Amino acid sequence: MIPMQPGGSDDPPIRAVPWEVVLVDPDPTSARVRRIAFARYGVPAVQVFHNAAEVTRTVHRSAQEQVALVVLTPDSDSTPVIAALRAAGHARILAISRTGQIAPILEAIGAGATGALINHPVTVRGPSVELT
Repeated sequence: MIPMQPGGSDDPPIRAVPWEVVLVDPDPTSARVRRIAFARYGVPAVQVFHNAAEVTRTVHRSAQEQVALVVLTPDSDSTPVIAALRAAGHARILAISRTGQIAPILEAIGAGATGALINHPVTVRGPSVELT
């Protein structure tokens, strides 16, 4: 839920706006971690897909509240994924670069992504955590 910001004393009370995430990540472990993180921050629904075929077969239309996140990896082509999301009506598509390379980001923007995030890989050291 994303709280709406108050503007003044005459504004209606603050209400939460539900939103959903469509996550396309070819790496099942990464997708699971991201889904868990979204759930912890109160995102009510996360649809997870791993490739363009799943997106094309499953995503028929977009709700206005949905945000699509496409994780870019060196061995995946984001163009058909983004094209399928655009065809389904997604207006907000963010490409996430796991390597920081600019070429895949530019390709994603050229394919119709509306923004990009650079997510540098990190190494987590410490006790193992059970992902449920």
